[in-house]
Amino acid sequence: EYVNIVEDEVTDFSLESLTAEDWKIYRNKEYGFEIKYPKFFTVIKAKDYYGSDYYSSIYYGSIVDFQTKEYSCISGIEVEEKSIEEVEKNIDADLSSPGNYLVSKKEISINNYKGIEYRSGFYEGGFTSITILLPHNSKTYIISSCEESELEDIFNQMLSTFRFLE
Repeated sequence: EYVNIVEDEVTDFSLESLTAEDWKIYRNKEYGFEIKYPKFFTVIKAKDYYGSDYYSSIYYGSIVDFQTKEYSCISGIEVEEKSIEEVEKNIDADLSSPGNYLVSKKEISINNYKGIEYRSGFYEGGFTSITILLPHNSKTYIISSCEESELEDIFNQMLSTFRFLE
């Protein structure tokens, strides 16, 4: 179970045109979660980054990234062996760096898992990052993407399928 590269070139799609058959399941037994993703996304796992062509495009610290040629933004999942409060302190410290700014912060619920959503930017005109923090079993799961045309809708649909394995 390594890199799952989808060779299908999808250049014309819309969220409305996605059917149940257009979704695959990524399951990570080590960290105990699964999430569905569109079949035209490339799935890259952290252990496959090093020495691969994808090294330059990784989101630092991710266990898995979901990306497609259609969007420059990468969606990813990272797991920190930290409390959600510790992760929030790190985010707050990052947001105090020059050029970074907080757009919004709110409590959210994804499939009855309570968490926090941050939206932040880096200088004017750049993408707004979306960072979801979900605490579970003394770890914090960080699910990230950005506001980029239809990608945010796809990301929200992916989030609606996220669940912890029990």
